[in-house]
Amino acid sequence: MIQNASIVVVMASLGMAMTTTPAFSADGQGRYKVIGYGSYHCDDYVASYGNHRVDDSGFGDWLAGYLTGVNFIEGETYDIKGTLDLNGVRDWLATYCGQHADDSVAKAARAFVRAAASSRQQSR
Repeated sequence: MIQNASIVVVMASLGMAMTTTPAFSADGQGRYKVIGYGSYHCDDYVASYGNHRVDDSGFGDWLAGYLTGVNFIEGETYDIKGTLDLNGVRDWLATYCGQHADDSVAKAARAFVRAAASSRQQSR
């Protein structure tokens, strides 16, 4: 009986540990592979934004996919953008990237997610 109780405690502890795992994952050093337009530098984004080519360049589609992924994996998040539309997020990224030209677009998008977390739409 004591052995069964120990198994239950161990299983419950494992279950609790698994539920506290962060939503974002990467390798042991916190690195992960960025695919597509997120791997470009912010100065590329700003150049595209300045030429009003963000929609046509692929950055807009990449950003929409990134935000959709965030909406899917983040708990209590229906829409990370909150009251902003996609153009508002693009404007936010342009401002961020203008100040951080050497950052990747993916890093800028992560910065937006952190900044927007408190004002996200939590449910439909």
